[in-house]
Amino acid sequence: MNKNKTSILIIEDEEPERLSLLNVLEADGYSVCGAANAAETLDMVNRQFFDILLVDYKLPDANGIDLIKQILQISKESVPVVVTGFSSLEIAVESMRIGAHDYVVKPINIDELKKNIESIVLEHEALTKGRENLPVIVKRLEIIEAGTIIVARQNTREKRNSAFSNLINPFIIVAKQMKRYFWDIY
Repeated sequence: MNKNKTSILIIEDEEPERLSLLNVLEADGYSVCGAANAAETLDMVNRQFFDILLVDYKLPDANGIDLIKQILQISKESVPVVVTGFSSLEIAVESMRIGAHDYVVKPINIDELKKNIESIVLEHEALTKGRENLPVIVKRLEIIEAGTIIVARQNTREKRNSAFSNLINPFIIVAKQMKRYFWDIY
């Protein structure tokens, strides 16, 4: 999720707030759209994928939590952030429980919101890189596992040989001494 390719949908029923966020985030290089209610949001989400969703908790035709549940059924990869004017532990817990990345209380601190969005972008990039590297990592683990099995087999052989050596060594020493003794006699 490159910053210039990151799409954000702002779901806010109060137009001045929606337009203000839209302008600030567009100026930062994001692709931003806005929706005023749940019906408009669902229509947009059905037509286009959005990486990040800034969802107002209290909308005229739905609450943000229920809307996020509906959106995530359509677009599982979208990352929701709940925005609310009501600071409540219950809303925060419910937001996280349904999969929101964060919970932001109004009035919105733009710098904190930007950091939050950047954090989402970085996490997504790391996840994407991890998914791309997964086949290589699995192959390396298979090689390591195969090497471990070989080393384990060698260690087992060495332990058996070592145990046998510990058992037979006294006899070999005695045999060598006897050989010298008999060699000296003859």
